[in-house]
Amino acid sequence: MQHSLLEVVGSDELERLSSELKIAISSHMDWVHQITAALLLGQPLESREFLSEDAHKFCKFGLWLEELLSVEEFRHTDLYK
Repeated sequence: MQHSLLEVVGSDELERLSSELKIAISSHMDWVHQITAALLLGQPLESREFLSEDAHKFCKFGLWLEELLSVEEFRHTDLYK
């Protein structure tokens, strides 16, 4: 069964999630730009946020997504399929 996001969370929660997502995406784009600049300039990427197997734990987008999917309502819906 398909659920709309508003059936799972209220409008205040949806607004909070939207705001957090915008911040997380902006942070992710900064990360992508750092990688792009390093590749274009031939600079090494030595930070764990780029090289670690668990690099997603240092990324605001990865942390946001992990937190979202840990919420019971989101694990048992078709929202993230």
